[in-house]
Amino acid sequence: MTNRNPVVFVHGNGDSAEGWQRQISRFEENGCTDDEFFAITLDPPQNESNIHYANQLKLFMEDVLQKTGASKIDLVAHSLGCTVSRHYIKFMGGSRIVEHAVLISGGNHGLPAADLTLGQPEEFKQSPELTTMGSQFLDDLNTGNEGDLETFGPTKYMTISGPHDEFYLFNPESPQLKGADNRIIKNHGHFGLRDAEESFACVLAFFQDRAESLDIGRDVLGRPAERPLGSWIIIGGSGKGDQYTFHEDGSYEGEENGEESRGTYIVDASGYPCKITLRQTRGLGGTGERLGIYQVNVTDRFLRLALGELNSGEIPGQMVFERIYERKYESDAIPEDYIGIWKTEELGFCAAAGWTSGELEILGDGRYVLRGENILSPVGKFEISGKLAVSFKPDPPHLTMEFVTIAGDIPFFIPGEVLPGIFKREANRLEMQWGSAMFGIPRPACMDSPVVFVRKSS
Repeated sequence: MTNRNPVVFVHGNGDSAEGWQRQISRFEENGCTDDEFFAITLDPPQNESNIHYANQLKLFMEDVLQKTGASKIDLVAHSLGCTVSRHYIKFMGGSRIVEHAVLISGGNHGLPAADLTLGQPEEFKQSPELTTMGSQFLDDLNTGNEGDLETFGPTKYMTISGPHDEFYLFNPESPQLKGADNRIIKNHGHFGLRDAEESFACVLAFFQDRAESLDIGRDVLGRPAERPLGSWIIIGGSGKGDQYTFHEDGSYEGEENGEESRGTYIVDASGYPCKITLRQTRGLGGTGERLGIYQVNVTDRFLRLALGELNSGEIPGQMVFERIYERKYESDAIPEDYIGIWKTEELGFCAAAGWTSGELEILGDGRYVLRGENILSPVGKFEISGKLAVSFKPDPPHLTMEFVTIAGDIPFFIPGEVLPGIFKREANRLEMQWGSAMFGIPRPACMDSPVVFVRKSS
């Protein structure tokens, strides 16, 4: 990569320049030097508007040009950094400077988590900009471009996304752009796509103008299942504990608000969203029909379901705010050799949530205590305790951490809510990765940027 443009890295919400170390190391292994790379840390680290951050990026880019004497810059962005970069390119003169832009896991057509925080625009200033329900900010980026494209100017664009990104469970096409080289990489989550070796290969080939000959990332997203077969449960948020089982023979059982129901069902998967009719033969309100809409995600692990009232004849109009069900698995006993204190060795995805250290204590009565230091806490520390459930039946195994007590005023941690996660144990090393049921980011499908605990010696 000699005689190439300097490269600027733009992180996502809550992250920092440190998040790019793995990819920068790969560039260095390919003969590049430190003076070719510049990673910005946005201020504050999260929840400001795209435009606020784009102003910082503009100054940063100008500084890079001055330091290097270059006339062009190549750019790599992740998550929120993608829409920040696109605003800079289109509206702040960046198209004259950025030759190549690689956008990884960006909410280019909306971010579902933004829908859930729309009611708090002062705290979550990106939400009105990135909502999936109509955003002037995104419309301005995606429309009015030459050739009816969603990309702007002479800048060359590549997007990288995948069906296992937990931020886009039901709209995995959101990161893609008309006019870009859109690459699909499977078996990586939101942060895993940022760090993946496959992503690096795509970035390097794109910067060297040889991406057309690269086969990596030419997968297709796939089609979701037409029928919601199997057992599903809501593990957190509104409707926690509600569940349905849909059988191959067209029968179902359900439970909502503690009330059981059963009957038969039929589906119509010819359009979007799919339609479902429940013919209830037993349950609250008696017998009759409930009309609804649903969507199974492309990995067949999650279900979004919206049902009308019994015998109302009404079909719900949208699913944006509907609860997310996941595949149901029975809990297992926590093995004795898991009990004890585990200290963080690698922060993984937790670094983007403000963690600087952590300690997990697994108790013998099905409880846990999670404590540590976090820059988002007003006191710099936190401690969370509650119930811990595990299941070894799925691959990877599941864990669910319910919040009972919380100290430290950490954003997003609310008593009664849960951390749905996956884990892997190897000797004295315990890897975990969590989602957020509250923010519509449920259990990860794969573990690619885990927090790593090691057993604390007695």
